[in-house]
Amino acid sequence: MDNIFPIFKKELRSYYFSIVAYAVTSAYLFLMSIFFYSILKNYTNQSFRFMNMQRYNQGQSFDMNLTQHVLGPMMGNMHVIMLFLIPLLTMRIFAEEKKSGTIELLFTYPLKDWATILGKYLAVSMVFITMIVLTLAYPIFLISYGSLEMGTVFSTYLGIILMGIGFISFGIFCSSLSENQIVAAGLTFVGGLFFWIIGWVGNTGNPVLDNILSTVSFFTHFENFAKGLIDTSDFIYYILFAFFCLFLTSKVLESNKWRG
Repeated sequence: MDNIFPIFKKELRSYYFSIVAYAVTSAYLFLMSIFFYSILKNYTNQSFRFMNMQRYNQGQSFDMNLTQHVLGPMMGNMHVIMLFLIPLLTMRIFAEEKKSGTIELLFTYPLKDWATILGKYLAVSMVFITMIVLTLAYPIFLISYGSLEMGTVFSTYLGIILMGIGFISFGIFCSSLSENQIVAAGLTFVGGLFFWIIGWVGNTGNPVLDNILSTVSFFTHFENFAKGLIDTSDFIYYILFAFFCLFLTSKVLESNKWRG
């Protein structure tokens, strides 16, 4: 842990002493604000329309649940935006070190590869979690507007964070493969999109293949969190995915050392 913290602090400083973290966070919050405003406006219009309909349909009720009709769609947009913004956070992690030649200097430090990887990983994860925490302003506003299912809010945010840290680990792995940041970002986006949509094409007619595709998909494991359910298998999936990607990153760094 003593070796991880200096790397963590150095990486976190590099994000917040540059424009990267501020630009990505600002873009994220700007887009989320647009989606939140649009969804809430649509919800309000529908509420007024249903209220008028109730006047002419006595005894008929209409379910306009804030959690389902506002928070749900907003969180759905949130993890889609992640596909575009997380590659911007992870692309520089090792690609920049390779391009500038400082990775050779990094290898000379009395640090194990895992300490370096975890330090960088935790720093990016901290930036990402900060972005997500800032969006808590939206459910807080909705609470003043009506009632929310707090269990679903908690599980959905937990799912977003777990999905994000899994995606970050994949981005770090992609960054270790290239010295070009654009290539690293592109690989991260394409790979993330693959893990995202693979569950949607999982109706092949082959039960075994369908089960494999569903198990691998990021989206499938997020569905329970979005419904307010915290399944241990979904939790473990994201943790194991992150560990596996970081393990692959360590192997890439070892190969770089071997090649000199």
